[in-house]
Amino acid sequence: MERTQRGTSKRRAAQEALALIGEIQARLGTRIAAATADPGLDGPLPITVLCHLALHGSARPVELQRVTQGTSGGTTKLIDRLERRGLVARAPGAVDGDRRGVVITLTVAGTALAGRLADALVDDASAVGAAARGIADRLEPVARREATA
Repeated sequence: MERTQRGTSKRRAAQEALALIGEIQARLGTRIAAATADPGLDGPLPITVLCHLALHGSARPVELQRVTQGTSGGTTKLIDRLERRGLVARAPGAVDGDRRGVVITLTVAGTALAGRLADALVDDASAVGAAARGIADRLEPVARREATA
């Protein structure tokens, strides 16, 4: 009986956390859609690539594949899509003296978009922060119980 109650409690905590995640997605989705003004760019993968490049500079496609957790082919298609929109450019090798391969860099337009995406989050930082704390509040007790079980 106690095990069933714990399972129900864990499930409820997870559902509450997922509901808060949904609220964050909905809230930011509207702002991100306005910032990108392009429905093909408002998903998590383009945002991840643009912000990764803004934070870390040029990257090889394999690094972008790692951060997006995508496939090689999917990452290539994503880079192609961003390149067609003028947000990234491919350049010959030159990463830390290695002249092989290609690196992906942000264009001026890509840098501007990454800034607008960050501004969209900053504009809603208090609401997103409150939701994130709510998620942690619900999941931390579950994690502690699991660690001691």
